[in-house]
Amino acid sequence: MFTEDGAIHSMMSNPVKGQAALKKFLTTLFTPMSELTLEVRSEAVTGNTVILERFDEWIFNGRPGSIPVVGVYDVEEGKIKEWREYYDRATIIEELGLSGEGLKMLS
Repeated sequence: MFTEDGAIHSMMSNPVKGQAALKKFLTTLFTPMSELTLEVRSEAVTGNTVILERFDEWIFNGRPGSIPVVGVYDVEEGKIKEWREYYDRATIIEELGLSGEGLKMLS
């Protein structure tokens, strides 16, 4: 679903670029999740950019959590070129129950 040079950029951390790095990042993030619900509250499209206001809920390593998020997606030829996420980093760390080594996935 990404271009060859696609990227995910959680704005409080470094971007993850390229399909191999994206696959590793997404696998690391989603493997511990037994549930994930993204409730879209608002959406807008302008040109090749899609903006979604969401409320995300999950169960991560058996722990429920949630956070409001705004995702901005730049699309090129039907694939994601860049996916930018805006959320409160401290809240997501607390909600995911991360510390120490677990924080590396969000850096």
